[in-house]
This record gives sequence, C-alpha cells and structure tokens, in this order.
Amino acid sequence: MIESGKREETLGQRARRILRRFDQWAFERLGIARVRCVSVLDEGTGLWLTLTPTRFYVIFQVGGRDYYFDRVTGHYDGWGQAVSCSAQEGECQELAP
Repeated sequence: MIESGKREETLGQRARRILRRFDQWAFERLGIARVRCVSVLDEGTGLWLTLTPTRFYVIFQVGGRDYYFDRVTGHYDGWGQAVSCSAQEGECQELAP
C-alpha cells in the first residue's frame, strides 16, 4: 500500500490515477475532446446555465449551485455553492436561444 495524502492506495490504483491525469493533459494539449466555457440563458426558467472547465473538474452552474464532474471520467463528484469563476468574469461565451 502507498499512502497518498489521507488515503491509502495500491500501486495499481496509483498508476491508474496518474495515467488518467496524463491522458487529461495529452487531450488538452492536442485539443481533443476539449470542454469550453459557455453560458446559456434558459428562457423557460430565466436562469443562466454555465459550464466551466477547470484543471480537474467541469463545473456546471445552475441557479447559484455548482455541480462538479471529473474532467476525465465524467463522474459526478458533488455539489457546492457558487464561487467566483471565469464565467462570472466574462471569459465565457454567452449563448441565448
């Protein structure tokens, strides 16, 4: 067992984690499956829906709540309250239907 931070992981688990991060880096450098920041106004609810990629997560923002998804695997990781991000600083492309 290898102790990594606060959890123990096997050598195989650590290798998979490192490989997953390398894949993410390679995809980003090659421009493959790139997730871009975008904001869309939902006319039905009047809410802005924002998709913001970060280094390890893609954050989906709806009505002041953030939903976190792993950038490589797409697995849901949890939610939290809205924090400042590039989308709120005007770096996202805004789309209105």
